[in-house]
Amino acid sequence: MFRTTRLAFAGPALLALVACGGGGSSSSQADFNGSSAAGFAAALANEEGDQPTSATLPAWAPDPDGQGLVKTAINLSPLTSSCVTTSAVTVDGNGVSHVTRTYTNCTGPEGGTINGTRDISWVQDPNNPNATDYTFVPHITISNGTRTWVIEGGTRSLVVDKVAKTTVITVRDQTVTLTDSAHPDFSATYTWSRDMQADWSVSGQYKLWGTFTWQNSASDRGPISGSVSSGDPLIWVTGCCHPESGTVNLTRVESGATATVTFSQPCGTVTAAWGNGNTATFQLSCPS
Repeated sequence: MFRTTRLAFAGPALLALVACGGGGSSSSQADFNGSSAAGFAAALANEEGDQPTSATLPAWAPDPDGQGLVKTAINLSPLTSSCVTTSAVTVDGNGVSHVTRTYTNCTGPEGGTINGTRDISWVQDPNNPNATDYTFVPHITISNGTRTWVIEGGTRSLVVDKVAKTTVITVRDQTVTLTDSAHPDFSATYTWSRDMQADWSVSGQYKLWGTFTWQNSASDRGPISGSVSSGDPLIWVTGCCHPESGTVNLTRVESGATATVTFSQPCGTVTAAWGNGNTATFQLSCPS
């Protein structure tokens, strides 16, 4: 079930932050509501889920904070592999192996044109003979219609133990800048970090837990912090592109507003809880 490439390509598809509508309850910009919380959790799960298919953000999740716009851009799995070249492996004086993946006018799975490079390095973990340390650094530009995304800055690091079947995921200051030629006055920079762990030691099952932050420079809602506890991790099983259990905890840092989103069966069921006892249940779908 584990595939290094799936984890490596998980870019900024963090969280669909929504500040309007959803769940049948009004909400101020400083608060969550049902659709904002559920959309946020759905995108996080899509980003980090080690599944053969990618979920998509639900149609009910409007996107004033822009995460869905980022997610749409960042799927770096081109329709054909012929547009991607990989350099020869080099090994530096510290024993670290390096390659560069180059994207030349690639067509993305949701349209748009991908150009740029992704630097990938790996080395034996100094503290674990069964583990390999991977680092991914993007230098990518994606154009789709009037919108342009520049993915530059920050790192994504993995420590993969293929014996214990675990991964430590560290994302630091990953950054995407979005501009739109149809709206010259608009520009937004999205930045996120994560400290998460994954476990696929049980056959047919993938677990994920940890902490994360998210910030949109164009939003007046302030940063988001969140967590998934090791006692209630997100758990995927074969046959569903969404977790079948687990809870995502969300906090708007400035206002202190909180929400929780719980995944359950049947596949794609999410229940958001926020405010003073508000709840709403949503249904996510998987690609056909």
